[in-house]
Amino acid sequence: MICTAIQKLVDFIMEKVREEGYEELSVGVDLDNYPALKLYHAAGFDTILYIGEDRWGKNLKLMRQI
Repeated sequence: MICTAIQKLVDFIMEKVREEGYEELSVGVDLDNYPALKLYHAAGFDTILYIGEDRWGKNLKLMRQI
């Protein structure tokens, strides 16, 4: 479960991007950043758009429908 403060922040961001007319939002996260992966999944970012690797390591681009 996402803590209340983070959930409020996610809700605020979703409302702002919805107001701007967007239908989806994406985030990038390192594959070895398990707390962030868990947080984004709990926040609804459940579609993997991209799996890649750069000089900092393996990463994902995740998407959520708004």
